[in-house]
Amino acid sequence: MKLSAYILLMNILFLPAYCFAKNAPALPSWTTWKESKHIKVDYKNIDASDLIEIKAKATIKSSLSGFILFIQDTQNINQWLDNVHSSNVLNVVTPQENIFITHFNRYWPISERYMVVTSRYWQNSDLSLEISMRDINNERYLEKDKIKIEVKKAHWRIQPNKDNTITIEYTVIADPKGKIPVWLTKRLSLNGLWKTMNNLQEQLPLSRWQSHTIENIKELN
Repeated sequence: MKLSAYILLMNILFLPAYCFAKNAPALPSWTTWKESKHIKVDYKNIDASDLIEIKAKATIKSSLSGFILFIQDTQNINQWLDNVHSSNVLNVVTPQENIFITHFNRYWPISERYMVVTSRYWQNSDLSLEISMRDINNERYLEKDKIKIEVKKAHWRIQPNKDNTITIEYTVIADPKGKIPVWLTKRLSLNGLWKTMNNLQEQLPLSRWQSHTIENIKELN
């Protein structure tokens, strides 16, 4: 499977929506929700809205190829991606762009949810990887018995470092839809992303994929 089909998935979380206005006031500053030595999760409130934007940053020992291949390992996704039970490619647009559907676990009192997005990735001249995700609202992908999350913004940047680590930064704004209390949405979103980053930190460096390379991905070292 292609990288963009599983990267988020990390796509993964029930986060809020924000529509930018031409003369919108300055956005609130970031607030640190939780931080450890190598992982940090921040959030900021969205003016005139109950929604928030979340940003996670983690530094993990891994090659770029090792990271990509780990993400592509479909048999292992539910071991590190919090609250996700499945994800499948719906359409391959190009080798770097796919449309995929991700299903989230259902638990009381939250109804089962899913999202459909197109994901495109590229490598920059500084060797960093970026993944941009866009919501897809197509009738043929709708599931009437589930609630569709609307992804307003989801972006990944993976920067290689000289000490054989990578720095991952992920920002997301999404509307979970349905009737979920604001406090519960916020808690689920922050906890979910924190758990996902910790799972990556624990599992990625030990993954068998660290001994593999991808021909079209250039490493820093």
